[in-house]
Amino acid sequence: MTELPQGHPYRQNTLELLSNLKVTLESQDNIQPEDRDLIMQLSPLYLEKIQAAKQEGKQEDRQVIALRMLKENIPLETIARITELSIEQLQSLRSRSVGSAESQLENT
Repeated sequence: MTELPQGHPYRQNTLELLSNLKVTLESQDNIQPEDRDLIMQLSPLYLEKIQAAKQEGKQEDRQVIALRMLKENIPLETIARITELSIEQLQSLRSRSVGSAESQLENT
């Protein structure tokens, strides 16, 4: 698991499976010594998964705030400074938002 790079597609799936295993092992009434050792080894991976989820949530929050600011026509430089998103990310977000709005109009 530690050999997989951060962005590798199998890493997230592996973290999810290992987290489920950890929870399952911890829920047992009689935890065997080897299971207890495994739980201890899985704990840092579980914490990594939680940290990654928190970071993803923060990124989504920044994007929601940026979208609201873009709708208010606030300059990109100001939005970038406040949300800590790059100008490129904001431009991408704006173009996706415009594309999404256009497709919603077409569907009505």
